[in-house]
Amino acid sequence: MDDPPHHADTGSNSDLPIYAVNRPDEGGGREQHRANAISRIGATDATAPGTFFPPELDGSLDFRASFSEWLETVFVPGLGPAFVTIHLAAARMETERILAADREIDQFLSATARRRNIAAAESFLEGRTEIRSQPQWVKFRKAIDTGDTPGHLTSLFSLQAALFHLPLLPALTAFVHLEGVNGLAAMAGGERIAFDLFAARHTEGAEAARKVFQRGWSDFPAEGEEDPPGNRRLASL
Repeated sequence: MDDPPHHADTGSNSDLPIYAVNRPDEGGGREQHRANAISRIGATDATAPGTFFPPELDGSLDFRASFSEWLETVFVPGLGPAFVTIHLAAARMETERILAADREIDQFLSATARRRNIAAAESFLEGRTEIRSQPQWVKFRKAIDTGDTPGHLTSLFSLQAALFHLPLLPALTAFVHLEGVNGLAAMAGGERIAFDLFAARHTEGAEAARKVFQRGWSDFPAEGEEDPPGNRRLASL
């Protein structure tokens, strides 16, 4: 089965953005194209890398190996679960859970990756007209401005995707591709390749996104429940 079942207890929240979380990507990838487009909102000219920055190994760059390592050690165990938490919490109007996930990202990342991730988020901070007045966006921006939360690219990306009602899996995949494209651009003097081309060359990104997507549904608690141990994995790494 490609997509997990709907969450067991949506209740009165059935009309919130969660309805779109596991909608199938029909029509030859239309949702993925839309997710890719949304991911570039506010960051069309951004070439600064986020948490992924491929290192040179012995004077040469093995991009595929570096990207795979980032997926396995940073995205799948850390950023991905936080992305899922924020996206689903946005559907439930749970701002405190969103803020907690953003702070956990801060604890999870190395100092260097933390600085890059926050810097890369700056182009997203203003927000699009369509979501600028959304209560959750306003609250998150206020928390950043007051220093109550760091405001990572991962968090802003996930929240923006949720407020635009993007399904979770295409949003996750678009985030992975944004990290990969910007990391590659940093090593290529700022020249960015198209998302579609990157996705075709690096299918491991979409595979990692699907892995996180499938795990995220089993880890995210029903409304009103405490977080299960799997949802605390960020702070324990």
